[in-house]
Amino acid sequence: MTIVLDYEIRALYSRFSQLDKVVSENGVEMVRVASVLTLPEFKWNPLRRRIMQVLALPVAVTFDELLKALQVFSINYPKEEKVKCKNYCVC
Repeated sequence: MTIVLDYEIRALYSRFSQLDKVVSENGVEMVRVASVLTLPEFKWNPLRRRIMQVLALPVAVTFDELLKALQVFSINYPKEEKVKCKNYCVC
């Protein structure tokens, strides 16, 4: 269960669907994280590589994994959790 709003999930799935897919050994559809960086939301963000480092995603992810990782950017994500992430992420 996520705390992401429905329209955020639909928007992310729409973007996810545009990316080239790879299929895992067990038949699960995934996208390469490098492909995620080509999305407009990341492509022009000067912090895109750092964001992906902090999220510590594997080489390829399912939609659910990507959603779980990116939920911290949702407006509904608890502020207390965002602070924990901020404290964790600062290097």
